[in-house]
Amino acid sequence: MKRVVTLAIMAAMVTACSFRPPPPSVTSDEFSFYQTRCGSCHKPVVAELYHDYQWERLLTLIERGLDKKHLQLQPPLTAQERVRLVKYLETYSLEEDTLIIDEAYK
Repeated sequence: MKRVVTLAIMAAMVTACSFRPPPPSVTSDEFSFYQTRCGSCHKPVVAELYHDYQWERLLTLIERGLDKKHLQLQPPLTAQERVRLVKYLETYSLEEDTLIIDEAYK
């Protein structure tokens, strides 16, 4: 009996740790905002392709004009827009334990 309870607790922990929100609907306010701010110059990249720290780094480089692949954001993000964008990207970004090899950041 003790073994069954232990297994049930472990299964619940694994399930809770692996919960991810479903991908955003293309009609959601979050996706619409992301599309508007990041899709004015190019097709927006699916958030799940990068880790949250990679999105944060890219956003900082773009804001400082240091990323040659991106034009300076026009108009620049307000503090409130930046928080909203980072929250969206963190919510739907690649899970922390997933390994990727990204040519752009080698």
